This record gives sequence, structure tokens and C-alpha cells, in this order.
Amino acid sequence: MGSTVPKPLMRVAGLSLLERCIRLYEGCGFSDFVVLVGQASEQVADHLAEIGLISRVSLHKVPPAETGRGIALASAIGAGVVDLGRRGVLVYPDDLFTDQLMPAKVLGEHIEAVRSKDVYASTVLVQGRSWPFGVAEIDERCTVTEFREKPFIHQLTAVGTHVFEPEAYKLTSDLAKKRKQLELEREVVPMLASSRRLHAVLVPSHTWLPINTLKDFDDAELVFSQAITA
Repeated sequence: MGSTVPKPLMRVAGLSLLERCIRLYEGCGFSDFVVLVGQASEQVADHLAEIGLISRVSLHKVPPAETGRGIALASAIGAGVVDLGRRGVLVYPDDLFTDQLMPAKVLGEHIEAVRSKDVYASTVLVQGRSWPFGVAEIDERCTVTEFREKPFIHQLTAVGTHVFEPEAYKLTSDLAKKRKQLELEREVVPMLASSRRLHAVLVPSHTWLPINTLKDFDDAELVFSQAITA
């Protein structure tokens, strides 16, 4: 987005996206963190040291981004920084949440789904999103019959948060051994869904703030600045 600062280190209301992510989970009792990093590994390490979190985080440098997030995860599994004997929550720091209890709620529902449905993973969904463009309906003569600016689209939408059981880690690792590229959301998660091993955890749409554009940054800055002063 035109910045020389790696995206996870860009700040919203005084905190980097990475720190916000770690603090959110820390506030719900999570204590073991693994950060997968690419070319900006030294900058990330320096930042974590600066904010006093380096001792609580394991850093793992992953293969080039074009190999896919599945390969990155498999690399961490192979290096032993991801414990194959424990479940874990996979998150991206550029997905912010205003509900400070969200991690605990997601994990609790996932554990119940493992018990009752024998799933291998859960994915977090919202029930829709406001489309960032205007949409139109037209007739056979291309006359616009209806126009709506930035409508709310009622489509279950993934927020980029997944809970993996050891079986899901093993699936990822096994697939990565056969491929040079492996995308987590395009291949691993759909495979879990098709085998009916994936549970959906629904969270309110308004609690999710994905950061993809400068406007997203501005909106998040406003939301979290208000939360600080409230």
C-alpha cells in the first residue's frame, strides 16, 4: 500500500497489526505464539523485541510467498516450531476484531464441534459484508432498473481465522510433500470441507475489520482510537 514498512508492522491507533493480533489472543489466555515471516524477518524480530514480546514468540522464516501459505505452514511443522500434538489457531494480523473475547468463543465452539462432530478444523465466518462498490440491475435494453451503493451482501465470508487439530496439520504436511505450491484456503481448507471435517464458527459481521486498503486503515484507526478514548 505504498509503504516501506512491512504490512504486519503498520500501526493502527498506536499498535502494529502484529501486536494487536498477539494482544487479542493473549487477553484470552493464549500463551504460545508462532510467527511465520518472510523477507522482513529481521524487522519483525526487532519490532517484537522493541515491544517486549520477543521472548513469548517463536519466529520461523518461511519459503518465498509464491509457494503458498500451505507450504509455509508445512515448513513450520517440519521445523518443529508447530507442535503436531496440539491444536492451534491460524490467523493473519491484517484481520482485526473489535470483540476482545472472540478467540475464546471460537476455541470453545471448535472444541465442542470436535467432540460432537469429529471435525479436524474450524473456520470463522461472518454472515456477509458490505460490498465496496455500487451494484446495478439492468433490463434487456441495458437500461438500469435498480442501483444500490455499497449494499450488504448476504454471503457467508471467511475472515482468515482457522482452528486446526493435529489431523489438519498432518493433511497439510502430507500435501506439501507432493507439491511445490500449496495454498491453504484454495486447497487445504476446501479439502477439509469436502470431507465434512470442517466446522463453521459464525461471528457478527461488524466485529471484523479486514485491512486491505488505505481506507480500511483509516476506518480501523477511527474505530480503535474511539475504543481507547471511550
